[in-house]
Amino acid sequence: MTNSSAASPAAPTIPQVLNPLIDASGIVSPPWYRFFVSLLNKTGAGVSTPSLVYLTSGNSGITAFSAGTNKSIGTIETTGTPGQPAISTDPKISPFEYTAPDSGTLVVESGQVEISRDAGTTWLIAGLSGGAIPLRVADQVRVTWFNSVPKITWLPN
Repeated sequence: MTNSSAASPAAPTIPQVLNPLIDASGIVSPPWYRFFVSLLNKTGAGVSTPSLVYLTSGNSGITAFSAGTNKSIGTIETTGTPGQPAISTDPKISPFEYTAPDSGTLVVESGQVEISRDAGTTWLIAGLSGGAIPLRVADQVRVTWFNSVPKITWLPN
């Protein structure tokens, strides 16, 4: 066996028999250190291929696949289609309560706006002059006005 100062990328070079594994100070000697590092790099340096993933987008959502096995790891389902048409609501009396049929945004052009996430038990003031309120399924919004009837528009996700 020969000892080369630069290890070949094809095969790690084993240090000569006369090179001690541990030097006089109690640490791994440089030739053996280079040999162990070259083995580590040759075997992937601790990164396993299955930890790498790639994503694909389809009709049902976004699916993650293992790069090593091409097996599906899981799917994140996406609901709604961006750009669905806006739905205008015609409130008749104040206060007006709206329950979100799905996730989306309720745009209120005027009036005091309150939001509830516990079926109307607790109401939190979201704004005193309307605004855009992001909602989840079954969230409720209460709009109170004193003069003109506000314009209320639902924007589904």
